[in-house]
Amino acid sequence: MRRRKPISFDTTLRNPGRIPQFISILKKFEGKEIDDEIALALEGEIIRQKIFEPTKGTLGTYIAKYDKKFSFEADDKSANASEKVSTIFERWKEEDPGSVSLNDIVYLLKNTITAHKDKGWKGGWESRLHTQFNFLNELGFVRVVKGKKIIISENGNLMIHEYENGYPKNEMYDESFEQSAFLNAFAKYQINNPYRSNTISVNFFPLVLNVIKYLDTTYNRPGISKQDLPFIITWGNNDYRTLGEYIYKFRKKFGYNTSDELVYEYAMNLLDNSTPNNILAPASKEFIKLKKEIINSIR
Repeated sequence: MRRRKPISFDTTLRNPGRIPQFISILKKFEGKEIDDEIALALEGEIIRQKIFEPTKGTLGTYIAKYDKKFSFEADDKSANASEKVSTIFERWKEEDPGSVSLNDIVYLLKNTITAHKDKGWKGGWESRLHTQFNFLNELGFVRVVKGKKIIISENGNLMIHEYENGYPKNEMYDESFEQSAFLNAFAKYQINNPYRSNTISVNFFPLVLNVIKYLDTTYNRPGISKQDLPFIITWGNNDYRTLGEYIYKFRKKFGYNTSDELVYEYAMNLLDNSTPNNILAPASKEFIKLKKEIINSIR
């Protein structure tokens, strides 16, 4: 069942500066249909160039068989497979990016695991690949979908204008291409999209900017505070005026020296579709309890 959820963004890549690195590696595979072989080759190239550096406990540890989150059997069942995995890993770790062959890295991927399992993808390194690119799918930079051809959009190509093989082409490079690509992506970003299901449709970035502008022009209040963000991420539509009024009324009533718990209670009420959004009120204890039970059941 689809549930109303707060606005959230995937943080698998951690640093947004890594996005052009991943897309520039993907460029080598553009137009190819993602099957098991291409998925491992793509993840292997990302690791080979050290854009993503797995630990000894994952990439450097031979696993003959695994049967927990998913089923896995090592491709190499020979007596010296464990030693070979360790040797290749250490060589990859010590040498420069791109020095170890792609065949050697793919060998590691076929004989080690990472405990990821995403729907539609094989458990392990394939699913890890999906987590790395799914948010880039959402932002419209690329299409990395199992069983379909890899596509890099016009905006995705703008993002990697200064990149090749995962790194900037020159030591001094123009960051304006990345900045323009990010601006294009977030100006169009919709919360409910083909890669993330939600029951609301919110154009997030314009909503934030319009709230800031509304508070400034209406109440001469420049910007929003960090504690106002929970109200934005739990808001369910693009009505920035009502959201701006909600934030203004909350601050007028409680000021800025408020606890996170108080903000949480009032922000949670915005997730409750049975209560009006234009009335300042905390969420009921029953609703908060229900949401916590749902989160715990997912974990």
